[in-house]
Amino acid sequence: MAGENAEHGSAAAALLHRPVLVAYIVISILVSFVYAQYNFALPLQIDALFTDDRARLFGYIMTFNAVVVLFLTTEVTRLTSRSLPVTNLMIASFLYAVGFGLNGYIKVMPMFLFAAFFWTLGEILMVPNANVFIAKYMPITHHGRFNSIVSLVQGIGYVLCPWVTDRMI
Repeated sequence: MAGENAEHGSAAAALLHRPVLVAYIVISILVSFVYAQYNFALPLQIDALFTDDRARLFGYIMTFNAVVVLFLTTEVTRLTSRSLPVTNLMIASFLYAVGFGLNGYIKVMPMFLFAAFFWTLGEILMVPNANVFIAKYMPITHHGRFNSIVSLVQGIGYVLCPWVTDRMI
């Protein structure tokens, strides 16, 4: 691990010297693709199942998400504080997969809240641990550039999600 050592050269060269970060970026594209379902596929599914009440019901899911984040972030963070960031990221990715995977099978509103609980727990784990993980492997001289690259690459998942999902429907 290169850690916080200074490094000369381009961000691309520094990134290529860190295969762990390259793997993280590739996995981040897939994870952001799955996470983007809440903003694209989930509203379409709610619309198809609950035509008359779709906006209100989607609002309930988003409100539930916010309430879970508000009330459980401190406890989830405390419970996972001794775990390695990579472990927490794997658990978060698994929770995303469970939560959004359930959406493909459910037809009643309470189950959407049940599924949202899982992907919200994933969200609580993902957000703080991702930056800690990235910072551990990037050189101190490239913090801004690496964070920009990772944010840009994660955006690829958000861009691909509607395009790919639309072709699958």
